[in-house]
Amino acid sequence: MAPPAACTGDVEKCFEKSLADGTRAAPVAAIEALLGVIERSGAQTMHGLQDELCEGRKALVEFCEQRPACLGGRTELGVSSGCELFLRHVTRTFLEFGDFSECRDEILRRGRAFAAHATNARDDIAGHASSFLRDGSRVLVHGRSRVVQATLKAAAKSGVSLEAVVVNGSDDCGTCVAQELQEEGITTRIIADAAVAREMEVIDVVLVGAEAVAENGGVVNKVGTLTVACCARAMRRPLYVAAES
Repeated sequence: MAPPAACTGDVEKCFEKSLADGTRAAPVAAIEALLGVIERSGAQTMHGLQDELCEGRKALVEFCEQRPACLGGRTELGVSSGCELFLRHVTRTFLEFGDFSECRDEILRRGRAFAAHATNARDDIAGHASSFLRDGSRVLVHGRSRVVQATLKAAAKSGVSLEAVVVNGSDDCGTCVAQELQEEGITTRIIADAAVAREMEVIDVVLVGAEAVAENGGVVNKVGTLTVACCARAMRRPLYVAAES
C-alpha cells in the first residue's frame, strides 16, 4: 500500500488524494486529511487547533454529501465516524500535555500510527478470517467491502476453493464486486437481493463489511444487511462482519 498522500492544499483536496489510489478506506483517508490540518495549522493554542479540526470535519462531511461518488457507493457515515474518533483522540491528548507544541507533535505521532494501524488491519483481518473458510465453501457476500474482498482473495491465494455468491441490488454494486473477485480467479455467482432467503439454504458462510461500528457493537452497513442477517439466523448459517474497527 502506498504511503499517506502528501497534503498541501485544503482538507477536501487532501481527502481526495488519500482516496486516489483506491486502497484506503474513507475513514482512514479522513483521518489523514485531519492530520494535514494539524500540520498546516497556525494555531497557538489547543482550543484554536481544536476549532480548526472541527471545521475540517464539517468540511469533509459536507464534501462527501455533495460528492457521494468519491465514496464508491458508500455513505458519509464512515467519514463522520472516523473524524469523530480522531477528535476524541485529540481531546484526550490535550489533557495529557501542558505544552502546546509538545501536544501537537504527539497528536501527529499518534494520529499517523493510528492511520497506519487501521490500514494494516485489513491485511491482518484477511489473514485471520480466511481460516474460517473451508475448501468448497459457498460464501454469501453483501455489499462492497474491501475487507471482505481481501479475505476472499487471501483464502483463494492459500489454495482454498470457494464460490462467492454475490448479492446484487438496484445500484448494481454486486456486479462490480463479482467482476473484481473473478479477476482474482474466484468463482462467483450473482443473485438478486430478493433471492437471499432462497439461496441461504445452500450457503455455508455469510461475510459482510461495515460502514461504521457503534460503541455498543452495533453494525451499520449497506441497506439489506439486516435482511441477510435475519435469513442467516433463521437458517442457522454463520455470519461474520469484517471491519477495521
